[in-house]
Amino acid sequence: MMRRDRYDTIDARIGFTNDRWTIAAVGKNITNEKYLQEVILAPEFGGAFIHPSALRRWSIEVGYRF
Repeated sequence: MMRRDRYDTIDARIGFTNDRWTIAAVGKNITNEKYLQEVILAPEFGGAFIHPSALRRWSIEVGYRF
């Protein structure tokens, strides 16, 4: 059996809204934590398929209500 180390990620969202508009800044994995998201053992291929973590990501969300 294979085990992964424990990990924590931090996501954040801050925004402003009024009657029509919404704007927000969003951060995913803002500490840029490195971890293994998925490990699939494949002894028939001589090892494993390893899927690393998603990197830090920043985005802006804008919405308008009609």
